[in-house]
Amino acid sequence: MPNLADEYSSPKNGYDLRLTIDSQIQTIVERELDIAEATYRQMGRLRLQ
Repeated sequence: MPNLADEYSSPKNGYDLRLTIDSQIQTIVERELDIAEATYRQMGRLRLQ
């Protein structure tokens, strides 16, 4: 994916850890999950746990 660069901030005492993923990756994953859900739901094969 073009123009993707990690941003780094040095740790600071007393701050909480927060894990994130790149917003572009999250958007792609959410879109693909929506497509998969629609596809498999139509086929009657969707199983959510």
